Amino acid sequence: DICRLCVQIFKAHADDCFVPSSDEQKIAFGQQFELLNSLLKIFHNFTDASEDFCLALSRVECLYRDCASPLLTGWVSRHVSLSQCRLLVNSVLGFVGNQFFKNNSDIYYTLSALELVEPVMPYLSSPVLNIKVLALFLIAFALDESQAELYESATEVMQFLVDSLKEATKSDNRTCYVSLLDADYQTYHAIELAQCINRLALNEVNKKLLVGFGLLPVLKTMLDGEAEDEIAAALDILFTLSFRLVSWKGSSQEDRHHFS
Repeated sequence: DICRLCVQIFKAHADDCFVPSSDEQKIAFGQQFELLNSLLKIFHNFTDASEDFCLALSRVECLYRDCASPLLTGWVSRHVSLSQCRLLVNSVLGFVGNQFFKNNSDIYYTLSALELVEPVMPYLSSPVLNIKVLALFLIAFALDESQAELYESATEVMQFLVDSLKEATKSDNRTCYVSLLDADYQTYHAIELAQCINRLALNEVNKKLLVGFGLLPVLKTMLDGEAEDEIAAALDILFTLSFRLVSWKGSSQEDRHHFS
């Protein structure tokens, strides 16, 4: 089936990363890369759109055991310099993150048993911002707040999330577009960003970081708007933040005003 085809193609190129060593290999390697890249992009897009697809895909253990996990583990040092690796890492982080994001208990327990967080952790230190963001999205929904110290160092990404939420709430389609290195772009919807921020805010250290990055004025803008889902998302975040009132002692007067 399609998942086994992905495993087969990856295993054939796990070491060479689709980089041909001779002119004779160029066409075949290029075709095999395009096929795998297209299939993983489909997984990325369909997991974003369908919870049923996420559930069905999570049950195909070989996709994670023999492709996703070893791909992430093996290509940490290669995804920056090789666009082929970077694109495939992007898609794997994307579709696995989408599955955890659904907050479906069956999906969560199935994927958690496959121990996918460990191979994702190194990507929090990636110099490629979008890869960092996808890694943090995945980890934020794969771990509970008791384990949140594992991603506390991703401060650049938290700043990105707040800035992107601000941009998304101002756009007509409530979406932030992020350019990638490979002449492509990633989209983040305002509600998706808000839910990730809310998840991160469960951790006490992250609360103060997010407020320091200017989250409260963004939430006030959402509350003053007319989109009901944005108002609800902003209230959820404020509710989460409210459990650490001591955090506001070091906040600016403007932030305390917004929180009030």
